[in-house]
Amino acid sequence: MNFGSGSGQGPMGGPVYHYDPESTAPGKFPEHWDGKAFFGEFSQDYYAAFSVDWATFEVGEIEDFFPNAAVEAAGMPRNDNPIDLEFGPDGSLYVLEYGDGFFRQNPDSGLYRIDYAEGNKAPQARFTTTPSSSSSAPVEVTFDASASTDPDGDALTYEWDFDGDGSFDASGVRATHTYTELDVYTARLRVTDARAKFSLTSREISVGNQAPEVTVDFPADGGFFEWGDAVPFQVSTQDAEDGGETVCSRVAWSYGLGHDEHAHPEVSGTGCTGVFPTDPNSPEHGPGAHLYGAVVVTYTDNGANGLPPAKGEATLRLNPKLQEAEHGAVQGAEVVEDEAASAGAYVAGLAKRDSLALERVSLSGIDSATAKVRGKGKVELRWGSPTAKPFATAKVTGTAWQDVDLAFDAPEGTGTLYLTTTGTLDVDAVTMVGAGVGTPPAAAQSSTGPTGAAQTEGEQ
Repeated sequence: MNFGSGSGQGPMGGPVYHYDPESTAPGKFPEHWDGKAFFGEFSQDYYAAFSVDWATFEVGEIEDFFPNAAVEAAGMPRNDNPIDLEFGPDGSLYVLEYGDGFFRQNPDSGLYRIDYAEGNKAPQARFTTTPSSSSSAPVEVTFDASASTDPDGDALTYEWDFDGDGSFDASGVRATHTYTELDVYTARLRVTDARAKFSLTSREISVGNQAPEVTVDFPADGGFFEWGDAVPFQVSTQDAEDGGETVCSRVAWSYGLGHDEHAHPEVSGTGCTGVFPTDPNSPEHGPGAHLYGAVVVTYTDNGANGLPPAKGEATLRLNPKLQEAEHGAVQGAEVVEDEAASAGAYVAGLAKRDSLALERVSLSGIDSATAKVRGKGKVELRWGSPTAKPFATAKVTGTAWQDVDLAFDAPEGTGTLYLTTTGTLDVDAVTMVGAGVGTPPAAAQSSTGPTGAAQTEGEQ
């Protein structure tokens, strides 16, 4: 059974709700959900509930619960990769969300309590800080809560506790505070709507030790490789307090098989240089799976001014040279399932003003591409915008699938590659041609820096 319309599926089992008519908990779920089994969809970011005949274990109706469309329309945060759900004795649903990114402490992960609230809903508190850390004191920090929202559209009041001591002694959607002593502070924001419902959020402010900056010198983020390539890498760092050269033993990296919105860790290691070993065979992960290489690199500093060590990180995406069209972001056309297509589906009816976008890609080491298409018109490649000037074109004529070559001088950097047309085309796949990032840059081939020490990890 297919849940939702996005690519990939990752249903996470959840609890059965048992309605307690004697409970007076204000946020308990109503009787409508009694006896229904809840689950979260990791890859497609939503929750649903099964109606089950518990005598026969037959599943009946499947109801959306907290679907993204309703959540976003209400101005609330998007659900973000749920991994665990439990009902508490208070009848509220407690949800653990993994957030975006792999092998790290995701800033958008969280533990949430979902209450049933008839009528007025609680606001959502969110804020940013500039800067979020400093090497020295005094430092003036600007706080901005303009991203906070209220599902009912009520006007909000904003209260700030800059030191985490419970004294909400500043107000306003924006505020500033000067920290005069070195320490790690917990700043909190409380937003309250016109009917006295409120929510709280917090974040750390480090005064005395900034997290180091981590740079992956190569490969390029979004670079292309062949399965089986040992992709060479080089990492450098900068730290405001430590100074000096990078201590390579503190550089840690994890390489995994990316699949839709999650990844399976495969190899980890330490070192400023080394290789990311990709699977020698195109990995099998179900028909038509959207797969790529996912890398996280971290560096931990010494700590400074009596504050604990801080960790900086960089993330990297490695793309296989064969890109299935249905895995891109499609605007205007539609994805059609077809067993004769290269991965069981293709993009049909791509027309003028439509586009197919391959996001977070780098054409480093790529000098041409081959598009498997059919139809009539020109196929075009554009960089950064579907209306940018094409940097490669090829003519297409015919109702049978054909491979057309697109030679180009590659644009620099990491960005979005758009495929457009002057006519109407079906698109099955795009294959990048060239060395890509599977070989080191010429300047680095003679490098004798320390190599990464690797260890294999199990899937999680």
